[in-house]
Amino acid sequence: MKENYEGLDIFKKISSLLESSYGVNGKSKLISLVLDYNQDSSNNDSNNNNVNNDSSNNKVLLSTQKVLLTNDGLTIIRSLSNDSPIYNILLQQCTLIKNQFGVGVSQFVIILNGILQRSMKLMKQYNIHSSLIIDMLRRCKTTLLSSGFDNLTSIKQIDIKNDNILESIIKSNLSGNVLGHHSNTVLKLIKQLMTIIPSLQSQRYSILSIIENDEITLDSSNSSNLNNTSLDSSFVLDGIMYPKTFTFAGSETLSKSISNPKILLLNNQIELKNQNEYSKIEIDQVDQFVEFINSEKKIVLDQLANVYDNDIQMVLNKRMIGDLAIQEFSKHIHKTKRPIQCSGNIPDAQMKSLQIALGGAVQSTLNDLSKESRFYGTCRQYQQILIGKKKYECFSGCGSRYATIVLRGSSSRFLEEAKTGIQDCIKAIQTIVTDKHQVAIGGGAFEIQVSKYLQSSIATHSGKEKIILNNIICESIEYLVQLIGDNSGHNGLHLLKQLQLDPEPKSINIHNGSTQSLDSSNIFEPLSSKLSILNSSLEIASLLLQIDLES
Repeated sequence: MKENYEGLDIFKKISSLLESSYGVNGKSKLISLVLDYNQDSSNNDSNNNNVNNDSSNNKVLLSTQKVLLTNDGLTIIRSLSNDSPIYNILLQQCTLIKNQFGVGVSQFVIILNGILQRSMKLMKQYNIHSSLIIDMLRRCKTTLLSSGFDNLTSIKQIDIKNDNILESIIKSNLSGNVLGHHSNTVLKLIKQLMTIIPSLQSQRYSILSIIENDEITLDSSNSSNLNNTSLDSSFVLDGIMYPKTFTFAGSETLSKSISNPKILLLNNQIELKNQNEYSKIEIDQVDQFVEFINSEKKIVLDQLANVYDNDIQMVLNKRMIGDLAIQEFSKHIHKTKRPIQCSGNIPDAQMKSLQIALGGAVQSTLNDLSKESRFYGTCRQYQQILIGKKKYECFSGCGSRYATIVLRGSSSRFLEEAKTGIQDCIKAIQTIVTDKHQVAIGGGAFEIQVSKYLQSSIATHSGKEKIILNNIICESIEYLVQLIGDNSGHNGLHLLKQLQLDPEPKSINIHNGSTQSLDSSNIFEPLSSKLSILNSSLEIASLLLQIDLES
């Protein structure tokens, strides 16, 4: 039996890394990653007299180091980079949990490891066949999906708009994160985001990180009518903001502020065409050359004329906007005193976000532009903002279609971890909204009640079945309660025993190391994520034990 289950030892190693990170007072991990990459060294080997056609000999393995400070379970697991197929199964499931709920990866791994380690131990000790364990795991999963489960007192409905409750949820999700002591700031940001995007859909918001020591100013040109509001604190923009893409000389003369612009989203190159194919044009006279150049320019100028005729003030292009077009836009501003701006080489993902935020449709030609306004984007105000030496395009007042969290911090490492923390908070809150504000009370109350519910609901017909239910499944779930106490500096095992023996459902008070009534608890977790974590743990454990059983 030992040989069959050797591969499952990887769960023990991973779980041991995550256990100290679990709970409100879990500790972060300082991870050092060594990233390897190849560099072609053929140029450096030009003096080598040995002739060898093996291209692999022309590669030099270089390394660079990256340091991470995080308590995020998925980040810690990914940093291990193990080639084991069992590791890949674990990583895939953890990624699904993270993407769906933002939280719960550590809980999932700890419960799963507990089931597997206890299963291997008791299979030897009591000669229990793995098929009995698999059957009990499946029965537990079926029981958790039953309607009677909803009657647990550790499940309650909350008012997500209550500031105290919302802050409690944020504090729980930021435990161990660099923003753990900045819950008031995060509360302010998320409340602003919920006002603009009540659904909190991830496609309708983005997070822009700005290092604190950068000075933010508005570009001087055409910005006299703007409020020079300081942007030295984090805030939520009712709109979209992104770094300005590469542009040619002359763009500095274009408009830096436009009110209610008509915005063209485009996927069409605006520049003199380059000949990409082998061809030949014979020109014998200077006049012929001038005529050829003028005809090429006329194509571009006719396209720009369509922009002017349709009263378009902003062109956002997935492809190149050449220097000729930019110069012509500048001339048009000087001649007509009408504002215009453009931005080219916009990445696909950014263009999709712009379309969500601004509305309209991406058009593919300038020769036949639509006359209908629904094909064009719009916003209340466009501004070009200078942050340090970097320019940003800012579109505000997008009619609650999109929001940007502008997050400020002291360093890129701080901002990277802070961004992860805020994203996890938003996903957790979104899940609670989707669950119709139903939550599981934290502090161990939910785990204890689930354990007791399984023990009372599942009939055991033999001593072995009872051992499997109590000593493998329920103990693995209850171990989370012990970790909450241990990681808070208290006697976790003693607190676990108190909760088990108390006739009334209670939770752990992490501040004084005692137990408290459920009404006094202010730790809430999304109900669907807790159920999904339990079901995933039971399902993956069944899968792994069955694979080894059949191998």
